[in-house]
Amino acid sequence: MGCRSAQRVHDLTRFHDKWYCTFRESEGHVGGDGKLRVLESIDGDRWSSAALLTEEGVDLRDPKLSITADGRLMIVAGGSIYRGKELVGRRPRVAFSKDGRQWSAPQPVLSEGDWLWRVTWHDGRAYGVSYGGAPKGKDSDWALTLWSSKDGVQYERITSLQVTGSPNETTLGFMPDGEMIALVRRESGNARGGSDEAASPTPSGRGTRPVIASADRLSSVCRRPDVGRLPQLRSRGQNSVGRVRPDDL
Repeated sequence: MGCRSAQRVHDLTRFHDKWYCTFRESEGHVGGDGKLRVLESIDGDRWSSAALLTEEGVDLRDPKLSITADGRLMIVAGGSIYRGKELVGRRPRVAFSKDGRQWSAPQPVLSEGDWLWRVTWHDGRAYGVSYGGAPKGKDSDWALTLWSSKDGVQYERITSLQVTGSPNETTLGFMPDGEMIALVRRESGNARGGSDEAASPTPSGRGTRPVIASADRLSSVCRRPDVGRLPQLRSRGQNSVGRVRPDDL
């Protein structure tokens, strides 16, 4: 790795009978030179470098691995642009590989200012949650948006997730029955507080989609107008958890 330091945010997955690990390499935590290292191992003990992903002028960071519906290895990462130590832009990047060694060039997805933390593939589609700052003129909270994609490049907006406490890094998982679980990191909020519930209109204007309701650090709930509140889930520290079924979206 030379003199470059390996950063603390890593990810690991199993692909083509090998382990693959990815992480950011850079001289520092903040700066414009982050590169994404990919390691591979057959047994988990002996590791070798499989690839190094770079983009000139862009700090690639926080890479996350997944396997696409067509059997390719995928990386989702942040793409930050700095002027010195000042952040002046950011947009998510994605890259793909058939063998873990030869990768497509990182390409931007979503919009400027978004951060797509991770995608999870389920029934042929990628699901992920992006986060960003509150709209201009509003100082209430950060915004979470749930997205879906057939190819990992073009994304369709599903709904906003109504979570308070400056929500950001979100990981989705799926239960055997297809129920979606969202684990959300939050940066602020009191240890106690009331929950604010809201529902997002469908594009047609008929009915509402289920959304994760905002809550304090102890719990988060999900609600549908026609079935009422779903079972409350516990969380610890600054994380909150919510449930929703993809068929309801």
